[in-house]
Amino acid sequence: KLFMMKKVGEDFKNIFGAATVGEAYKVKEKIIDAKIDNGKKFINTGTIDPYRSLWGKKETQYIKGKYLNPMIENTAIEEINLTRSHQADSQKIIIGGMTKKIEAYFDSGEYLAGKSTIIIIDEHKKLLYLTGILNSKLIAFYLSKFFHSKKMSGGFITISKDIIDSIPLPLKDMETDELLISTVNKIISAYTLDDEIKIKHYQKQIDEMVYKLYKLKDDEIKIIEANSSS
Repeated sequence: KLFMMKKVGEDFKNIFGAATVGEAYKVKEKIIDAKIDNGKKFINTGTIDPYRSLWGKKETQYIKGKYLNPMIENTAIEEINLTRSHQADSQKIIIGGMTKKIEAYFDSGEYLAGKSTIIIIDEHKKLLYLTGILNSKLIAFYLSKFFHSKKMSGGFITISKDIIDSIPLPLKDMETDELLISTVNKIISAYTLDDEIKIKHYQKQIDEMVYKLYKLKDDEIKIIEANSSS
C-alpha cells in the first residue's frame, strides 16, 4: 500500500544535503561558542530531536569540537557559500543524518545545519504538514522495515536525500491536513514548555491523523503499533 503512493520527492523539490565536506571544515573554523545577535545557531545530528532543537541544552559535537552555544556570523556564512546563507535564512525542516527513526525539526530561519543533516525548504504550512508525517510512527515503521539492509550497529541508519525522496505521501485531505498542521504547531509549543503530558497527547493525535490520511485499516494499524518502540 505504501509503495503505491506518490513520494515526498514529487511534492517537495528543494531537498538538500546541508553542506559538502569542504564547506564543513570552513564552518568549523568560523564557529563561535557564544550567543551573538548577527548570526545563526549551528545545529547537527546530535542536537536534533523530533519537533525540537537541543541547541543550548546539549553539547553539539562537530569535527572533534564540542560546543554548547555554537553560532556563526551571517557574514561568515556568506563568505563560505551564498547558497548556504540563503538556506540558513529560509524556513525549513532539518533532519538528523544518523538516527534509528527520522527526527525532523521545523526551523523558521534561525539555524545553519551541519553536514550530516538533510534540509527541506518550502512554504510554511507544507513544512509543518511534512514535519508531522516524518515524525510519525508510520514513517518510523517504513524506515525500519524497508531500509533494514542499511542499518548499522545499534540500529542506526544514515538518512540520505534518496531516503527522504522515497517516503510515501497520502492523497490530500483538506480537513485532516489542516488539523495535522494545527496539531504540529501545538506539539512544537508543548516541547518549548517541556510539557510531557501534552507532548504525548499531541503525538498520539498526530499518529492517528497520519493513519487516517494513509487510509490504514485497524489490522494494519496494529502492525505499526506492535512494531513501535515509542
